[in-house]
Amino acid sequence: MSIRTTVTLGDDVHAEMERLRRDEDLRPSEALDLLARRGMTQPRPHRVDITGNLVPDAQIAAQAIELGVAVASVDSDFARFPEIRWVNPLHP
Repeated sequence: MSIRTTVTLGDDVHAEMERLRRDEDLRPSEALDLLARRGMTQPRPHRVDITGNLVPDAQIAAQAIELGVAVASVDSDFARFPEIRWVNPLHP
């Protein structure tokens, strides 16, 4: 089944769609379909209840995810955030 519609794309999505069209020799609908399917196969973020003392840890974890870096800390609470790479420097 296919649906025909009009969509408004963000500049970044449009640029990626155009790159795919050029590199893969795709029609616009094929490139957009490919982008949507890639998004559907990405792992969903793990939900962690964040209260009290976990708030600063969550902020650090979010920055680590955004920057693509590991968190080096002896605080074992970082194990609650499976999306980050946590390294305990005392137990390498």
